[in-house]
Amino acid sequence: GNSTHLPYPSGLEVGASFYTNKNSRVPFTLLVLIAAFFIIAPLSISTVPFVFAMKYARYGILALVGLVTIQSFPRLGKLSKSWVLLGAVYALSSLWSQSTVNAIGYKSMFVSMILGGICVGNTATNLSGVMALAKSVTSAGLILYVSTALAIQEGIAEPILWFNDRMSVLGLNSNFVGIFSSSYFVSAVALSFFSQERKWKLIGFTTSILFSTGVIYSGSRLALLMACTATFVFFLTKHERYRKALLYVSALLILVVSVALLLSPQAGASPSGVVYEASSEGGSGFRALDELTRDTRSSHWKRAISLWMENPIFGVGWSEYRGRWTLHHSAYLQVLVESGVLGAVVWAWVLWCCFTQCRYVYLNRRLLDDWEITTAELGMAVIGVCLIHAFGESALLAATMPLAVALGVATQLLDESASNIAQIRSAYHGLEHEASDEPRWDDTVADQVD
Repeated sequence: GNSTHLPYPSGLEVGASFYTNKNSRVPFTLLVLIAAFFIIAPLSISTVPFVFAMKYARYGILALVGLVTIQSFPRLGKLSKSWVLLGAVYALSSLWSQSTVNAIGYKSMFVSMILGGICVGNTATNLSGVMALAKSVTSAGLILYVSTALAIQEGIAEPILWFNDRMSVLGLNSNFVGIFSSSYFVSAVALSFFSQERKWKLIGFTTSILFSTGVIYSGSRLALLMACTATFVFFLTKHERYRKALLYVSALLILVVSVALLLSPQAGASPSGVVYEASSEGGSGFRALDELTRDTRSSHWKRAISLWMENPIFGVGWSEYRGRWTLHHSAYLQVLVESGVLGAVVWAWVLWCCFTQCRYVYLNRRLLDDWEITTAELGMAVIGVCLIHAFGESALLAATMPLAVALGVATQLLDESASNIAQIRSAYHGLEHEASDEPRWDDTVADQVD
């Protein structure tokens, strides 16, 4: 034809300077602090001695993480900006609450943890950096599991308790046990799939089995969903040739299992076996009906809607009961209740940014190198898991949970991938433009003939 068509170059050929010019080595101090946070965070809400000291230690660790990563603070991308804006709006709504100081102290931790996660993600600029973070979290989980088991065996800590066939350890709520166990599990599975070291592959595989017991015995359905979703995405990333078939099969399985869970009787459970039930009377025996009529999550959501209606525009500022923060078992409703329609609009924009950014990176992933594709899809998996979990829990917004830090890391990885893709596309179009400006073959021949 009359124009020159160039194939898209790979990430190594054009635009890779966005990654290769950075120091991909994650500081050892940062890895130690991350491991310490994932050990201290669950203990700070348990019944172990010196629990108040551990709460301050948790905040101190987050501050140290900020100091270590402050030089790595990146130029915020589209997705990072949306999350920071949500955190800022959510924290500022504390100003019109009844307990302003307490509200600011609690709610500002969310945006702080998001920013800290973004800085941490900016230090892990390749797959080896991401794997270093996974090693740190997995090691923390293993240390916590082993030390807890030894403490219980020696009688130092209280024994494992069971409530409605759900496990409680060190006084932790069963849902908290599930959330932390799921976080350790996802890191271990990531190691088993993507680590380049055989030793860490084996460690990731064995510890994932250990952490799965915490997920299962906690009885937390959302924690189980987090673990299964992450494992599924990791498998698709590793074995892309099975992607289309697995997507169809998984969609069918999710539909069948969901219907079965909703319509099945509460077999093997006491009448009070529903997660958030205050009374054991009047149950229908069917999960779908019980979820709508009894004191379950749906009842908390109904009360949250009633509370939001008291101030629908700006929200109540800080939802509290006797000076303690009240969580409404849904991060979406939590923002709606406390920040009103303004917070809901920002939440909707965040979800739109997540969708468009993930779609952009996924559709253009072939421009990236293999390890960049892996880190991008890891980021998408973590974001997806956090958004799914936010439907039935408010833990994403709570400073005691590690989800916000993980979300910040994933957000930065995805923004870096999008920026790299944009640079490659820009460079390609520049090369194509230069090629189109060169004399065409027929023009050259005509000049020679003249």
